[in-house]
Amino acid sequence: MVDTSRRLRPAGPPRPDFVLLGATAGLLVIGLAVMASIGEARDAMGREPRDILGRHLPRVVLGIIACYFGARIRVDTWRQLAKPFLFATLSLLAFTTLPRLGLGIDGVHVARNGAYRWIQIGPLSIMPGEFFKAAFVLWLAHFLSLPDTKCATIRGSLHPLVICGAGLLLLALQPSISTAVGVACTTGAMLYVAGGPVPRVRTVLCVALLVAGALVFASGPRRADAAPPERVEVAESPGHTPAGTPRIWTYLKDRLGGYVPIWRWEPRRLCYHSRQSLIALGFGGLAGQGLGNGRHSYGRLPESHTDYPLAAIGEELGWIGTTAVVLAWILILIRGMRIARNAPDLYRFMLAAGLTLNLVLFAVVNAAVVTAMVPVTGQGMPFISYGGGGMLMNFFSIGVLDAINRSTA
Repeated sequence: MVDTSRRLRPAGPPRPDFVLLGATAGLLVIGLAVMASIGEARDAMGREPRDILGRHLPRVVLGIIACYFGARIRVDTWRQLAKPFLFATLSLLAFTTLPRLGLGIDGVHVARNGAYRWIQIGPLSIMPGEFFKAAFVLWLAHFLSLPDTKCATIRGSLHPLVICGAGLLLLALQPSISTAVGVACTTGAMLYVAGGPVPRVRTVLCVALLVAGALVFASGPRRADAAPPERVEVAESPGHTPAGTPRIWTYLKDRLGGYVPIWRWEPRRLCYHSRQSLIALGFGGLAGQGLGNGRHSYGRLPESHTDYPLAAIGEELGWIGTTAVVLAWILILIRGMRIARNAPDLYRFMLAAGLTLNLVLFAVVNAAVVTAMVPVTGQGMPFISYGGGGMLMNFFSIGVLDAINRSTA
């Protein structure tokens, strides 16, 4: 007689993906260690922001809470909230562009490094671009899973492309070019996964490359011994934009024009960030200089806590540290796409694939900037860089992926 007791035994509660959560925790631990090192260096020099680890820890705690709620709330709930969330984030993006029209509000519109990407509400600083990334993935997964959506035709892909174009335009007006590029890449990847028109996507990419090449050529890169480029002083007051060359055009010219000389001419003036990043990676060697012993954290590597933590990791933890970061991201990509492949329906499949690609693509963009493969941008490394909104949304994405995984079990 066949024993069916084991077969009829009720299954236990679905288990989370420990590999995905472990890789995320590994990135978080490395990020906390390098934030402590950079914070100690800034405290020693008296540079702002000081006590980076003390400011970073509350953001991490909020991110973990967001991960918990993302994992516990039913996945279908996010489908119902996708449209309101997208509309709210687009409205916030439009609100950040008001200073370009001379309608900025003192104390609310915050300008940092010539960009209006933040909204200040008392002690709280909000970066709408980070929320838009997650909101657009939630909405696009919902749209692509509708039964009457035909993404194989250009007409079926027109709706998400229009929404994406509106978001990219608002991001470019801040300007936040790195976020715009990342959102565009995520959109193209999700359309491809959904069966989008690949030949037309190739045409769009070719046109984009031609436009980028024209911008680089028009930016007029100068030799190292040439006179320094004339700089346009930009007022930080949100109430007006100075006359003359538009700030966004100057911003693009500085970024794109400053990238070309790093391979051909001495980059002391235009490519300081990229140059110092490569030097920091080179100083690290195999095992690094040790935590707290990185010389570039002491003022030589600008924005080491936001844009260049990977360079600080390379200098202090060496090739071993950077390889650990790369392997963690490979694990997140593999496990995220495995969750998408095993999803019980099309919506969960598109949502898991979109969230995974969104995280990985922005990590790739940051790594490409640190290694000087692309022009300098203001994109941080997820789970490692100092920041609030990005940390919140990245952990939320991991939580939703875990929820999809447990709904599959």
